[in-house]
Amino acid sequence: MIAIAVCTLIIAVVILLWIASRIATYRRVFSDAHFAELRAAAPRLKAAAYERADQEFQLPTGPDDPRALLTSAGLRVFYTVTKEDGLFAHHCSVSLSGGVTPRAVGGRFIAECVRLFGLPADKVKYEVGQSTVHHAEAVLSPAENEALESSARRLAWQRQEVRCSRRS
Repeated sequence: MIAIAVCTLIIAVVILLWIASRIATYRRVFSDAHFAELRAAAPRLKAAAYERADQEFQLPTGPDDPRALLTSAGLRVFYTVTKEDGLFAHHCSVSLSGGVTPRAVGGRFIAECVRLFGLPADKVKYEVGQSTVHHAEAVLSPAENEALESSARRLAWQRQEVRCSRRS
């Protein structure tokens, strides 16, 4: 009888510790600072993806790959632009490092990446892989891609201008 009570208590403690660890993870992931970190990295990811658009698709080459991001909260983001048959495929993937990526996390952050990268919502197709990595892809015509790329250049120029004026 005592053995059953001790086993039940141990199981309850383990479950409570697991719940507490999940709460701490989700607080970090959904914090304002984490969204700001992603927002700050988006222009760099997008520029790096465009720089390699004419090359054959490659998975991230390592932690130094400029198209990849590992945030302080453990979110992994990978953004590519590839040219296929005259069209431009913009692909983004999002996952939490170290395990399963819940839909609440993956869905929210893949949608945030689509917004930050300026992808047209009506062109985006979403998918969740068996490994729970969340994907978004938009295939754009050359004209649509040029409009997206030039808007990114304008935003980068405006950010640079703001940084310069703050230093003065």
